[in-house]
Order: sequence, then structure tokens, then C-alpha cells
Amino acid sequence: MSTRLGGNLLARTLIPTGLTECKTSMRAFHPVAVDARLDQASHDEGYAFFLESIYDLKKANVTLGEVPIHFMDRGAGESKIPRGQIFKSMVVLGKLACGKR
Repeated sequence: MSTRLGGNLLARTLIPTGLTECKTSMRAFHPVAVDARLDQASHDEGYAFFLESIYDLKKANVTLGEVPIHFMDRGAGESKIPRGQIFKSMVVLGKLACGKR
């Protein structure tokens, strides 16, 4: 299982939001969602910010939805996400799952 798929499965299990893709940074927000998100302090400046955002929006009872796209896996090269950020995101995910921020 790829890191991308494993990360999404873990995120969907620990912080159920109804979304199938939890880690993407490709998002569109209604102004109500922007206001709900801005009401929360971000604790992470890295990639875990995206997990925090969907967690905070779900907690604020903002309706979350998805528009499916066809994602083509990388044909060459490596992810630009540093391994440290992956680990940090996992720690943040655990904290969110436990209701701790």
C-alpha cells in the first residue's frame, strides 16, 4: 500500500469526516467554511495543516464534500514531502483523534 493510500485510510479511520481524500491541498471553501476555519488557531505550519483544517471544519458542523478527479500517480521522481513532515502529520493525526490539539 502506498504512503498516500495508507495515510488516507488512517485519517479516515481516526478522524471520520466523510471525505475519502484527507491529505490533499487542493481545496475550495465556501465563505462560511473559511470563517469557521479562521476561528481556529492553526498549530501546524506544515502538511498537517490540511488534516487540522478538515478536522476543525467537521467539528464546526460545516458540510464537507468532494468532487472526484483522476489522480495519476507520479511516473518518475520522488515526493517533495520530507519524511519528517510525514511523521509530524502522523503525530498530529493521533492528537486530533484523541481530541487533543
